Amino acid sequence: MNNKMDMPPSAKRETSEEPIEEMRKITLFGNFLRTSRKNQRETTSPLALRLSRNSQSLLKWENGEGFPLEEELPAIAQVYGIDDLDKLREVYEISKRARRMEIEAKRGYKPSTKPKWDDEFLGSGGNPGKRKNPRSPHL
Repeated sequence: MNNKMDMPPSAKRETSEEPIEEMRKITLFGNFLRTSRKNQRETTSPLALRLSRNSQSLLKWENGEGFPLEEELPAIAQVYGIDDLDKLREVYEISKRARRMEIEAKRGYKPSTKPKWDDEFLGSGGNPGKRKNPRSPHL
């Protein structure tokens, strides 16, 4: 079992599903919009006019290539005929978070496990008794 061909099916599934799952999260918002639009039997053009956007912007949203501003969600819900604004916001946040994580991963960003406040709270070198600013009267 040295190469991928010899891997058991369960191991193959674990390694290949992770990127697919993230892609599904990214496109979740767009699929939600597309399904709502198609249920109305509309094209993107009339909806784009009502939102003061061009149809290419709406297509980018639906394809997971871009996102509207969060402030625009109530108007989008109204135009797309979505009754549950909270559900739309939830799907928006999931997709946006997944997209942000994808971008950070491409840039090589690795989040630190150390809290940001740690150095400030403990002072330099992690010694709580050592002052960061020697002129400061506080430890």
